[in-house]
Amino acid sequence: MKIAILSADEENTTARHFGDVCLTGVIIEVHTSQRNVNLDQYEMVIWIDPCNFLPVNIENFSGLKIGYFIDTHRSMFKRKIIANCFDFVFVAQKIAVHQFERRHNVAWLPLAYNDKYNSKISAKKYEVSFIGNTNHKGSSRGKDVDQILKTFRHPETSGYHFIDMLKTYSESKIVLNNTIGGELNMRFFEGIGSGAVLLTDQDDDCIGDLFIPGKDFIKFSGPEDAIQKVHMILSDYKAYSLNAKKAQDKVLRLHTYKKRLMEIVKRSQNVQPKAILGFHVGLFYFATNNLKDFSSNNVFLKSWKYMLIFVNKFRKLKSFFYQ
Repeated sequence: MKIAILSADEENTTARHFGDVCLTGVIIEVHTSQRNVNLDQYEMVIWIDPCNFLPVNIENFSGLKIGYFIDTHRSMFKRKIIANCFDFVFVAQKIAVHQFERRHNVAWLPLAYNDKYNSKISAKKYEVSFIGNTNHKGSSRGKDVDQILKTFRHPETSGYHFIDMLKTYSESKIVLNNTIGGELNMRFFEGIGSGAVLLTDQDDDCIGDLFIPGKDFIKFSGPEDAIQKVHMILSDYKAYSLNAKKAQDKVLRLHTYKKRLMEIVKRSQNVQPKAILGFHVGLFYFATNNLKDFSSNNVFLKSWKYMLIFVNKFRKLKSFFYQ
């Protein structure tokens, strides 16, 4: 089987981790633009959030079209529109499954850990670390993270390539995960997979039965609570690190991108590809605000681009597609 992964043009985006997967009998090629995507050579196309393009003439593709949605806790309306282009929809957030299941084949597929770069570093240079964007609009993450970290020995919070980030996590006793909305994010798996004690504010509903609070990871409810929990972990680090090692083994065994790709292939086996309309392709580009890349050999279909601009101007699109 040959699979095309459609990815945003970013080094650290989720899609790039699927490109590192080695799976017997499967050839994977990652594309970051419409250019040179010859659909005839693929049996499956996997579009991974937040990619903003589709291959030219995707409406004529006879293979399986898979959509993997990551940030469903943000801009859900946009993602519902995009989902109409796919035969099977996977969502990274468990609580989002019900929002797609009325109209699509859908399954929960959590994010994972890229074990290709798993580090064996045992020396711990940092007491606690957080690496990520601290400037989310409407979020108190930046202030909260600063309040927590200033008390402890920690590395910089940004400016890392993915591989360097994993190395830094492996050099940390504790990885702090401050979420935007309680979502099950990449940092959750990266922290545990790197062998650190994960301190996180995840919602239990987002984790399901994948991991056990208090054993596989430690929860906190705010900056003050997080600081107390860091002191608690550091005061008995040997015991907490033993649990962290067991949690790491679980991630390496069950929660890698190889396992996730195997799940996609398995769940898609009995799905029949469906034809998608040029109209839905046009809606895709409208939703991603990337209309300049909307391409079709059919002039009639291409004209939808201008119709969509008109519809949006009068705010009719949301009421038409709202469910």
